[in-house]
Amino acid sequence: MSDKIILIANNAAVDAVMITKAEAIDGIRNKYGFSLGEIAAIGDEIGDIPMLEIPGLGNIGTVANAQQSVIDFVASRENGYVSMLSVFDGFMEFYNRCRDRGSKLIVTDKDGVLKEGNNVQWGQQYAKLAMQMGNEGNPYCIVLTGSAISQNEEFRLQYGLDERLIENKAVRNNPFLLLVENGAIHVNVITGETENYCHKLNPDLLSALKGPFEDEVARRIQEEILPEFDFRMSYSYDEQTGMVYHIREKQAGVCFNIPREDNKGKPFRKTSDAQRLREREIEIMSEVARNLGIDHIIL
Repeated sequence: MSDKIILIANNAAVDAVMITKAEAIDGIRNKYGFSLGEIAAIGDEIGDIPMLEIPGLGNIGTVANAQQSVIDFVASRENGYVSMLSVFDGFMEFYNRCRDRGSKLIVTDKDGVLKEGNNVQWGQQYAKLAMQMGNEGNPYCIVLTGSAISQNEEFRLQYGLDERLIENKAVRNNPFLLLVENGAIHVNVITGETENYCHKLNPDLLSALKGPFEDEVARRIQEEILPEFDFRMSYSYDEQTGMVYHIREKQAGVCFNIPREDNKGKPFRKTSDAQRLREREIEIMSEVARNLGIDHIIL
């Protein structure tokens, strides 16, 4: 069990987690019986690097809209491929490349790879792909996201990850195609049932993370940071304009979404002010962890 927490500043959010996507891939390999060489992975944010750097993965990739550190990392690897296309177009280019190279399973991030913000125009295309995955040489595909279950219900329906897949025999045999909270919770896309692995985490550390750590970080962000940006705290997924969304329902992590737009409705997440906001939030998380005696690293 992990004895430390990992602090991650992605484009969309700042997180404190106990499980990385690398650990999720290890679980996928054991569950499905694939060798690492038969598995490919694609991501776009810093939090995806732990899975992309796993030695032995057959192929790794990223998209043109990825964080620069991810692009640089993937480009430096012999098995890496950086698409010149963004979001879903880049994903499909990588998917087809992996299929041609014999990959049997592709693990993909969701936000920034399959969808961008509220833009879900690629849902029907992915739904068609899902109906074919695992058959006739088409790689099986698992969505591995850091977001909570509640943030994925609409995505599941829009991207065809639902009961319609009962028609696909490969999916019927292995229906856990959506892994949330970095793999702490697995979702059966046909039935909506879940397998929760939070009980395997260090219980004392998880209690501290979801108790005094989360409470103190939230308080300090609200009192010390948000006034600097004229932002407020939000507790609703639908309120992310000029507001930092605190995702309280997460079971294995602490997350504060970066506002999608500023108070004037302009895109915010890729601005210098957004970077300053991330840095301040990570700084507070680190200070709170030290004060509580929680071992931690910054990814």
